[in-house]
Amino acid sequence: MPISEKQLIANRNNAKKSTGPKTPLGKLHSSGNAYKHGLYSKITLKLALERLSTSDRSLFMEILLKEMKGQNKKTNPFLLSH
Repeated sequence: MPISEKQLIANRNNAKKSTGPKTPLGKLHSSGNAYKHGLYSKITLKLALERLSTSDRSLFMEILLKEMKGQNKKTNPFLLSH
């Protein structure tokens, strides 16, 4: 069933707004959206972080640490001591 011309125009206008992340930090963040275990990862976190500027790398680590706050070493063995 074909859509109306009005709906087609609306769809195209919405698609122009949905272009995905623009910054390296945004791209790194969105690249982990479907992260489960990393066995099929095309890029490691170390490599991804190396591609970021120093300020973006610091911001990413700050966000990561905030998300991990409240966890302890028993629930997350990768938790960094700060």
